[in-house]
Amino acid sequence: MAELAGTNGGSGNARAILGFASWALVAWIVVGYLSIIPQFDAWLSAMEASAWMRVIVASCLIAAGVTALTAWTAAVWHAASDQQRHGIPRFVLIGTLLFGNVAAAFFYYFLFVRWQSRPRDREPADSHR
Repeated sequence: MAELAGTNGGSGNARAILGFASWALVAWIVVGYLSIIPQFDAWLSAMEASAWMRVIVASCLIAAGVTALTAWTAAVWHAASDQQRHGIPRFVLIGTLLFGNVAAAFFYYFLFVRWQSRPRDREPADSHR
């Protein structure tokens, strides 16, 4: 939660939660793609005969779902509470997040929120007047 330093209240909290949940979603996506590997898929199929393994798989699916819902909720929270002006109307951001659901929240973080407070390489030429 070191990201919270120097942020603006609720928007900063939402940004930190959204960032954590979005990176966790990346991890869940990678874990999901492991089943494409034939050896891993065969091992998983053999392990699913065990009741404990079925519980573990179900727990992972529930955890991934909770992570996705957390990212979506934090994205809507961030869009609603962010005080910075970006040139995109707030109602468009919130509407896109509500309509786009979890996928929109994921891309909202990585394509918009993550880059909005990045330091600029240089100041504009007009700033020294």
